[in-house]
This record gives sequence, structure tokens and C-alpha cells, in this order.
Amino acid sequence: MKKRKIYVFLFVFILCFIFGNSMLSKELSGTISKFVAGILGGEAGSTDEGHHLVRKLAHFTEYAALGAVGHLLFDSMMQDKYRKYVTVSLVGVTTPLVDETIQIFSMRGPALTDVWIDVGGYLVGVLLVFALCALRQGCFERHRCKQ
Repeated sequence: MKKRKIYVFLFVFILCFIFGNSMLSKELSGTISKFVAGILGGEAGSTDEGHHLVRKLAHFTEYAALGAVGHLLFDSMMQDKYRKYVTVSLVGVTTPLVDETIQIFSMRGPALTDVWIDVGGYLVGVLLVFALCALRQGCFERHRCKQ
């Protein structure tokens, strides 16, 4: 139960972070991207292509985190695998759509490419946690068999 509360907190926190960034004006969002690109330095800090790459990597990374936490959260909440995977999938598709819709109201244009990057990041996060859990479970089962 305590883990589930942590997962809920992290999931809501990441959603607020994602949606909060989408509510920023184009100018402020660009300033933040340039600041992060400057921290990374090199090519990313000095060119428009570098800033663009930083923005796309940010999309991918924040959604990978959401996917990882989402998998843990829904796995802790649901016993029925079908319901769990449908829920995980629906969240992974609807969240980027809502995210890009929010950008319409903050006078930033929504981008279909961002939706695909977001879904891809989410899927990587889900699959990474799924693989780690499967490996952990497999290791425990092999250890029990040796005893």
C-alpha cells in the first residue's frame, strides 16, 4: 500500500510537470530549452538544431519516466492483466494527445511528431520496467529452485 502511494505521487507529479511545461508560453519554453542546451554545452548549446534535439529528448525522457511509473502504478492496482495493459496503453496514448492539445491554448502549435515521440518514450519506459521486473522475478525463481 505504501508503494502504491509513492507511485501515485510520482505519476501525478510527472503529469503535472509535463502539462505544466505545455502551459508555458512559446518564449518561456524556448528560454528554458536554451538554458538546458547551454548546460549540456557543445553543439546542443550553440545551434537551433541543438535546441530542437534537446526539446525532443525532453519529450522522450519525461514520457519514459511516466511510462515506467505508470507501469508500476497500474501493476500495483490491478490483478487482471488485460485491464492493466489496456489501462497502461490508453494512458500512453491519451496523455500525449491531451499534452499537445494544451499547447494549442498556450499559443504553441501542437505537433504530431511530438505525439509519436511521447508515445515512443512512454512505451520504452513501460517496456524497461516490464523487462526489469521479469528479470528480477526470473532470478528469484531460479534462486528458489537451487535451494
